[in-house]
Amino acid sequence: MDYSRYKGYKRYFFVDYENVKVNGMQGVGKLLETDCVLIYYSKNAETITFGLHRRINESNADFDYIRILDEIKNALDVRLLDNIREIIKTNRNAEYYIVSKDKDYDDFINKSKKRVLIEKLSRICDYQEITKHKDNENDKANKKEQRIRSHFGKYLAEYSEDKEEIISIILNSKSRQQINNELQKFFYNDAVKEIMDAFKPITKDMPGK
Repeated sequence: MDYSRYKGYKRYFFVDYENVKVNGMQGVGKLLETDCVLIYYSKNAETITFGLHRRINESNADFDYIRILDEIKNALDVRLLDNIREIIKTNRNAEYYIVSKDKDYDDFINKSKKRVLIEKLSRICDYQEITKHKDNENDKANKKEQRIRSHFGKYLAEYSEDKEEIISIILNSKSRQQINNELQKFFYNDAVKEIMDAFKPITKDMPGK
């Protein structure tokens, strides 16, 4: 398989067509030219409707069809996973989606999440909900950082030389105890108390004392 053919896309959809069939292809019409769709099928599922054929032809995405000739059980799953592993090696910055309801992919997806953005979808169009959630999380994180920076400027200007270190600790800590522990690595007790007191309005809902 020539993997160079799949370089440079922003999103990849690996469709287990045997599992999801036509319903799993919902959303192909809204895909972009930076999207790549690989459709895996076997003799158990090798037909598409005229409507789906039309939507694929009208889509801006790049499509490829991989027919699985081996009749061994799970041959399609194995081929799909082999391909996605190789493509990930060439592009770790892309988003990867396996379109299937098959739980056999879950272990691979959970392990791969440490390296790339990868999810399982029942339909191609479901990626939009994941994208929306990701955008909301990023928006919340940006607002939180802005609030922390503003608070620092008002109450801790004397610590300007350590500004980025302190902000990073506040941003990345999961509890007040963790903030305290991290600050202890850089500051004396009096300074730690002053910083903790200054950020009480922001950290008051975090767990810990």
